[in-house]
This record gives sequence, C-alpha cells and structure tokens, in this order.
Amino acid sequence: MTKLKQSSLIYKCLAVFSLSLVMFMFLFIMGETLQTALLFSVLYLGVISVFAFCEKTDNISLLFIFAAVSALICIRVSLLPFASRDYNVFLSDWLEKMRGYEGAQALRVKIGDYNMPYLYFLFILSKLNLNDLVVIKWFSCVFDFILAFFVMKCVEEKSENTALRYGAFIVALATPTVLMNSAYWGQCDSILAAFCVASFYFILKGNGKWATIMFALAFSFKLQAIFILPAFIVAVILKRIRLKELLLFPLTFIATLLPAIIVGRPIKDTIGIYFLQTSQYPELTLNAPSIFQFVSKKADFETFNFLGIMFAGLGALTFIYLCFYFKDKISGKQLVTIFYLSALLLPFLLPRMHERYFFIADLMGIIFLFYNPNKWYLPLMSIFASYNACANYLSGGNLLVEQKYTAFMLMITIILLVKTLIKDCRD
Repeated sequence: MTKLKQSSLIYKCLAVFSLSLVMFMFLFIMGETLQTALLFSVLYLGVISVFAFCEKTDNISLLFIFAAVSALICIRVSLLPFASRDYNVFLSDWLEKMRGYEGAQALRVKIGDYNMPYLYFLFILSKLNLNDLVVIKWFSCVFDFILAFFVMKCVEEKSENTALRYGAFIVALATPTVLMNSAYWGQCDSILAAFCVASFYFILKGNGKWATIMFALAFSFKLQAIFILPAFIVAVILKRIRLKELLLFPLTFIATLLPAIIVGRPIKDTIGIYFLQTSQYPELTLNAPSIFQFVSKKADFETFNFLGIMFAGLGALTFIYLCFYFKDKISGKQLVTIFYLSALLLPFLLPRMHERYFFIADLMGIIFLFYNPNKWYLPLMSIFASYNACANYLSGGNLLVEQKYTAFMLMITIILLVKTLIKDCRD
C-alpha cells in the first residue's frame, strides 16, 4: 500500500469516527437517552463505513451521502417515542411472557404468532435490560438501511452512475411507508423486504444460490414473502435459478427453526405457525386497498374468501404463463416489472390482507422507477395507496383518500404494468 493510500485511509477512518461521535453527541444533547444515542450512532457508523470503505466514489459524493444519512437517522430517532397498538397489545406482551421463563424455556412454548427468527430477536431482547420499544424499532431501522443498500445495488445493474445509485438509496430510505413502518410503527416488514430485494438482486446477477437463500430467509421471517413467489417461479423458468439450487430453500428454512427445536419446541409448533396465521382475522380486507374494497361488508365471508383465494391463484398462474410466453424476450428491465407486478398482484387479489402488505411492492416500485423514469406515476400511485392505508390505521381512521379510490388506483397500476411488460417484451 502506497503512502498516499495509507494517508487517505487514515483520513477516512478519522472522518468516519468523528462524524459518528458528532452524531452521538448531537442525539444526546437533543435529549435522547444514552442508549438511544449509542444505538443509532453505531448504526450511523456502520452505514457511512460501507460508503467510505466499500464504495468507490469521490469525496463530494461521500459528503452528500453522509449528510443524507445523518438527516435520515435523525428523522427516525424523532419518531421513536410513539408506541402503536401493535406494540402495546402484542410485542410488549410477548416480551413480558418471555421474561417469565428461565433460560431458553421461552422458546419452547407458543408465544406470539411470528415465525422463529423474529422471536429469537425478541427472546434475546427479553434477557437484556434495555428499552424494548427503542431496540425493536432500532432493529427494524437497521434493515431499512440494508434494504436501501440492495435497492441501490439493483439500480447499479442498470447504471453505475453515482448520482442515480445514491439517489435510489436515499429515496428508498425516505419513502414514507419505510419511515412509518420501522421508526414510527415498530413493525418488522423492512426485514422481510430486505431479504426479498436481496433475492431479486442476486437473480439480476444470475446467482441462483444466494437468490434462493435470501428468499428462504424472507419466508422464514414472514409468510408475506409469497407475494413475490410467482416472480421467483418465473426466475426459475428463465433458468436464472437452477432446479438443484431450490434445495437450498427448505435447508435454509429448516436451519432457522433448528435453535427452537434443539431447546425443545415441538416441530409441529415451529412449522405450523403460518397455518395459524392464515386462519386468523376472518375479514375480507383488514384495511388493505385490495379488490375487496369493492365488496360489501355484509357479504358472506366464507364464500368470498374462497373465491378470492381461487381468483388470486388463477391470477398468479396467468401471470406466470404470460411471462413463460415471453421468456425469450425477458431481460433485467422486464424482471424489474415482473417482480413489482407480482408484489402488487397477490396482496391486491387475496383476502385477509393488512394495510402494510404492499410494503414489498413499495420497494420494488422504487427500483422500477429508476429503470423506467418515464413511468414515474405507477410507483407514485401504488406507494400512495400503501401509505394512505397505513396512515389510516395509525391515525385511527383518518383517511386521506377513500380506500375504494386507492384500490382502483392499484388496479389501474396493475393493468398498466401488464401493458408495460407486454410492450417491452414485444419491442
């Protein structure tokens, strides 16, 4: 290593450390607890270190990204005090129940309705003398930055232009639903989305092994990973993922369950969590801007639930067949549209959908925006519909726009995406 490179490395180390120290002091002086200031300063240190040491860029671009990350960290910290109903009724209760058991016994019993990987995190938190609300939100915020990083890497496959790549990173972090979900709401959809976007990135790269592992990890955290399953199947049809590489899916999924099984949790309880989830909430839509916004609330649930599942399955099969028909014409740009369309289609057609289930589509929409800037209005419509639904839930029913209208917006978005895909494949 030359003296010039050594000197540059030293300056970068000093800059990164100094900025992280300034962030810590700023948060602490502004009234945050020592714990909060330390946790988010460590997050800040990790993020800017990636750009300082792993990304090849000029100093001006580094200063810009450092400033943007500083602002986005501070915005998230400002949202931390809010405790949602989901936290008060569910997460805090699960943590208290876990604290009632010694050692790893809490992992043996049914506590909560999330799958094991997130319960491992809650279990560890239950053993620490920390602020539960802050740490839960901090953990999700960590994945905000991970998913934004993979959004950036997906855009990099289209262009290595620094402004475009960093723009994608910042837009992903500043998207209202992303800010709302982790830092304000305390939900963990950013974890699911991070692994889904990572899976898509490795599909773009042609790395089927890591694409499968990432998809399996997404599924191990939340069942909603199935929203991109039709697109994942298309990737298999396109041979971007080989059939033998699919064996990594069950292996990875089982590996995430092993710690609980080893300490004595029954296998049927670990595997059966998702079956339990699908039988909860007997409502056609749980505040989601789905097709069931057009169905009367007095409609027979069992009938329309069955029809909805059948219709969603038919829609997914039709979608896969359409992609199979054009399989020789599909490149990276078309794959972006395919994954965005898949992430919108299933939660729009399926019953029992919650308002936040369009979160993966929000991120895929951002990637689509950077691949198709002339179609900016499509992700704008879908992200607005998603935000409107989430804001409605968190505000206790104060809708910006009636859900029927946003559901109609999503339907138009899906139709136009299908039209875009067909046009791009024919050109």
